[in-house]
Amino acid sequence: GAGKTVVVASLIHQMMEATSLAQRGKPHPALQALVLVHRQEILQQWQSQLRSVGITDVGFIAPGEKHNPSASVQCAMVQTLFRRLDKHYLGSFSLIVIDEAHHSTGSSYQREI
Repeated sequence: GAGKTVVVASLIHQMMEATSLAQRGKPHPALQALVLVHRQEILQQWQSQLRSVGITDVGFIAPGEKHNPSASVQCAMVQTLFRRLDKHYLGSFSLIVIDEAHHSTGSSYQREI
C-alpha cells in the first residue's frame, strides 16, 4: 500500500498526546479511538502499526479476542463489534477510523452505523 495505515496510526498517536496534554489536571477523559476493519489480516496490520508508533494500549474486538474496554484504541472487526456490543457504544469514541472506507457503503456497515 501507500502507507495510509502508518500515517493514520501516527495521527492517532499525535492526537492522543495532544489530548493528554490538554486534559492534564482536568476531569475529562483522554482521546479514545476506534478503528473498524473488515478482515483479520487488516486488524493485525493495525496492531503492528500502532505498536510501531508507540501505542500499546490497544483493545481488540474480534473473534477469539477478549474485549478490553479501557484501552485507548480499539481495533474492531465490524461484524464482531456489532454482534457483541450495543450500537450506542460508537458514541463513546472521539475518533472513528474506517479502514478500507469504500466498504462502509456495504450492507454490513450501513445496517449498523
